[in-house]
Amino acid sequence: MKTMTAKQLKNRTGEVIKSIKKGEEVLVLLRGVPLGKVVPLSKNEKTPILNQVAGILKGAAPASIKKIREERIAKKYKG
Repeated sequence: MKTMTAKQLKNRTGEVIKSIKKGEEVLVLLRGVPLGKVVPLSKNEKTPILNQVAGILKGAAPASIKKIREERIAKKYKG
């Protein structure tokens, strides 16, 4: 498992992404204390939030989000 500081993560994000693509895990330290771990998802695994975001980007937003969007637009342009 790779280890890097939060600053290194910020400055070398591309390197971390390449490591994750290879299946490696990266432990992130803040002032020498473990802060978190970046791990790859399995090929068939997607988190629910990723599925929701993908749906929104494709235009298949859940009804509740569509309703909120319509209300905001109506409120903004209500004269």
